[in-house]
Amino acid sequence: MYQWLPLKDVLRSTHAMDKGEISEVARGKKESKQTREGFVEAYIATNGSIPKMKKRLTGRNDRETWDKRRDQFIARHLEQMRKGDTYSSGWNKRGEPTPRHLALIAWAYSPSPKRLSAWLRTQPKEWKPYVSNPSEQLTFDFTEYDPYIPSLSKAMVMEIMFAVNDKENKQPTVVIGTSSAPKNKGIAEAINKGYMDVVKVIDHTLSGMKMWVVKPSRKGLALAKKRREIHASKFEQLDLFKNPKKSVNVAIHLLSKEGIHEKIGDIKLSDTACGLKIDTDLHNLPSGFHGTHIHEFGDLSPSIKGDKKIAGGSAGSHYDPENAGFHGSPQGKGHRGDLPKIHADEYGTSQETLYAPRLKLKEILGRSIVVHRYGDNYSDHPLPNGGGKERMAGGIISGSCPHCKNPKSDKGGKYVPERYLKGYKGKLREKRKKEIVDRNKEIAKAQKKYGKEDNFPQYVKRILYRPFVTDKVKHTGESPFTRAARERGFNADIPKEKIISTAKEIGIVTAKDINETKIDKRGNKDKQGEIPRYVYPVLKKTINASVYYDGVIPFSSTVESYRRGAAAWKTGHYKAQTPESWGLARVNSFLVGGKTFFTSDSDLAKKLPKNVQKSIIKQRVWKG
Repeated sequence: MYQWLPLKDVLRSTHAMDKGEISEVARGKKESKQTREGFVEAYIATNGSIPKMKKRLTGRNDRETWDKRRDQFIARHLEQMRKGDTYSSGWNKRGEPTPRHLALIAWAYSPSPKRLSAWLRTQPKEWKPYVSNPSEQLTFDFTEYDPYIPSLSKAMVMEIMFAVNDKENKQPTVVIGTSSAPKNKGIAEAINKGYMDVVKVIDHTLSGMKMWVVKPSRKGLALAKKRREIHASKFEQLDLFKNPKKSVNVAIHLLSKEGIHEKIGDIKLSDTACGLKIDTDLHNLPSGFHGTHIHEFGDLSPSIKGDKKIAGGSAGSHYDPENAGFHGSPQGKGHRGDLPKIHADEYGTSQETLYAPRLKLKEILGRSIVVHRYGDNYSDHPLPNGGGKERMAGGIISGSCPHCKNPKSDKGGKYVPERYLKGYKGKLREKRKKEIVDRNKEIAKAQKKYGKEDNFPQYVKRILYRPFVTDKVKHTGESPFTRAARERGFNADIPKEKIISTAKEIGIVTAKDINETKIDKRGNKDKQGEIPRYVYPVLKKTINASVYYDGVIPFSSTVESYRRGAAAWKTGHYKAQTPESWGLARVNSFLVGGKTFFTSDSDLAKKLPKNVQKSIIKQRVWKG
């Protein structure tokens, strides 16, 4: 609804926000009582991605996303600015944003972005972002203050450690102040006591303030070294990591009764003042909410209970050091390993930040994190452990993942991804699974004999890619990309005899392009030297799309997209699919701004004329 400012513009404004103590909750300087993070923290966590902000939940409830909360905030403050502020334009007499305008900027919006852009050019280029747990502040230098050197003030010691870290990362330490001293009391004290040296003092024209550039002195570096040595001797965590940090990335793998399977993303665990911070970056999950818990043991292999196999059963029960004996919420009582449930969007993606206030990273190292299929009401009623179903994914909380380096066998390749078994139940499901496993064995034999799939003889391909006996699940409808292509007229009929001549007139294709389509990658002509039949439907789509977007789409891009789609064709999806239908579906996706346009075919997208690129992006179908 409201135009978004880039993340860099928001961060560039933080000097002015600090001066007026503006939007401290949004920037993470103060803890929010309603949301699990501040808006700026979320914007940084998504690396300034607007699509991700439109899907990232605020934590107030199970529905509100950051873009919706942002719209509400901006609408309310714009109304107050225009009705109640002395400077309703958002700018004061000195040419600076008003406090309310700065609050809007903290939420990535400005009513006058061009004027803001000019003002930002006057702001210091050397800014120091402040959020509660930015990535560069995760080393042990930035733990909560400890009494290792009680004779020195907390504020001064921490500012010295920040400055040492800046120096090691080859970054300047810059603070605001007056002509006589920095505003930051800790830094002013460090300068007075000889722990920091002043490099230079710069005028900040608009505000009349001074920018102090400082660096740690030899005395300050010696203090940092002493503090680190004391800290290292007191914390066994340092022995667990080659590069000790207050965070660890946990590789998450799919689990089944057969074993541990492909990786579907990562969960980053970090210590913060608000407890354990959980950053998810997962894909290929069923859409909806999923219960997530810390389990006792660092073992994800299946276990046997009675006559049943349990996926990930060796991970044990929920982590429960106090022996509470019941399932509860992350904030309340119950198992300490009970985490906030994670949310997967309609694409099966989860990218959010959650907090478990009762946990520390140190106590869960070596254990496992498990994601359950669906649900978690943070209670044992009406069903135990929140009502979640089987354990479907998990990871071992350590510095490295044994399953990424040396994946465990799934007993002869018998694991079949769930997406190939949708719609099948009971004996038919088992029959379908066996048929796919047997087909994979046939393909493996062909690869051993002929090498790459391109080298398979035609008769071998016909055998390998024959329909399954259990093919009963038909395509229930068009994909959104194919439907959009049809609605935009990309399939509009053009007489076959006019397709090539029309494409030449528009400039889509040349005689050389047509000639090259007769030759395959191995340098052999097609039978009878004729133009392959896929050329005509691909050209037809290209012509219609060129007219629709008012620009020339090169045939070389669409035909390459087709070839990639045809080469990626696999069995086990829908009945009667062919390499040709997969190729044409990929062309549809490419031309309407589907997933391939932004991912695997992004190199082809860059070759399109600028106006066509912008039109496709503006009317994109894929919202990932």
